[in-house]
Amino acid sequence: MVLQAASITLPFLTTYFTTFLPDVVLSISDNPSDIVNRTTYHELAHAVHYRKVGNGYWIAEVAYTIAHFGYGDGTAPGADRVEVVETWANEMGYYLADRYYGLNHSIAGTNATTADIERLRHGNCLEPHHFKYSPPDDPINFIPWGLMHDLADDNNSNPIGLLEHSSITDNVKDFTLLQLYHALTSDVTSIPTFRTQLAAIVPDLNSNTQTDFNALFSSYGY
Repeated sequence: MVLQAASITLPFLTTYFTTFLPDVVLSISDNPSDIVNRTTYHELAHAVHYRKVGNGYWIAEVAYTIAHFGYGDGTAPGADRVEVVETWANEMGYYLADRYYGLNHSIAGTNATTADIERLRHGNCLEPHHFKYSPPDDPINFIPWGLMHDLADDNNSNPIGLLEHSSITDNVKDFTLLQLYHALTSDVTSIPTFRTQLAAIVPDLNSNTQTDFNALFSSYGY
């Protein structure tokens, strides 16, 4: 059976996904095991997010993905939700891979120096990133790939050679993953609503100033 994206309705997707499909599907390639597991953590973070926000939120996300053959270009209705969904899963994928593998990762390759192994570990990979896609490699430039990492990390602890993306203003630190998770309520369908919810949950902003908090989001374009 061939499904046309335009003919797919939310009731159809709700029935189809809750009746027939597994919770998580992984496509395993010849990547090293730490990269495969990082993808696994990413996808399981989606499952955790789904459990929190429920069917209505998630089926709408699935419908958007089918209609746009992926993330789309960031301009269609529903793209704001993609930013939230993918930024959360990306942060968790890299964080958990780093927790498990630490310095025993494959990213640095062979003949890497000790400094390279530290700088390139999974937990540091998001530091130099702004969006998932950056021109000229790809015209799509709308998912704030490093935002949640920047909310949690302390740039003063970065190893030598690990630099923030040049367009990001990050003087924020110490938001916990649990705080980020609690901010992912079912009405958070954009990064601006995530920012508002996070500020409501953490009114003292973990000793960060409101100015620095706003500046970080502003440097990502929000």
